[in-house]
Amino acid sequence: MQKKLLSFLLITTITYSCSNGLSQKDNENKATTPTDKVVNETKVESKKTGKNKQNEIARKVMYFETNSFALNEENNNLLKTQIFPLIQSESRVLILVEGYCDERGSSLYNKRLGKKRAEAVKKFLVQSGIKSSKISAISYGENKPVDLGHDENAWSKNRRVEIVLFN
Repeated sequence: MQKKLLSFLLITTITYSCSNGLSQKDNENKATTPTDKVVNETKVESKKTGKNKQNEIARKVMYFETNSFALNEENNNLLKTQIFPLIQSESRVLILVEGYCDERGSSLYNKRLGKKRAEAVKKFLVQSGIKSSKISAISYGENKPVDLGHDENAWSKNRRVEIVLFN
């Protein structure tokens, strides 16, 4: 358990060092597009990853509008009805919130926006009563896209936050 906690704290420390602010200059250079559908979920079966590794018990995905890190009603409902009950049912759960963006915009802008998305979800969970020490937020920016296309359909799938629960 101590090794898991140390690993989690290391991830948290590294991700905390990432910059949080979006600059006005980055925002001015971004194109805007219509909103996309917001909620999708994917459950992942528990998998054994070795003695000293944590087991992933669930993964949920939520989507965001272009240039936005605001949680909408559908995101809030997903968090309240699916994520929060899973966290409450697992006493030793650790939560990793991963923020992603589409390929448009600079790498720095996307890294910061992904971080803002992850932090917005973390803030919601903390306000709902989850201990902040159980949650780590990280941004991958435009790295690790789920759809490699170069159109709105692909971009809408890549503007996301993935919430990964470990025990």
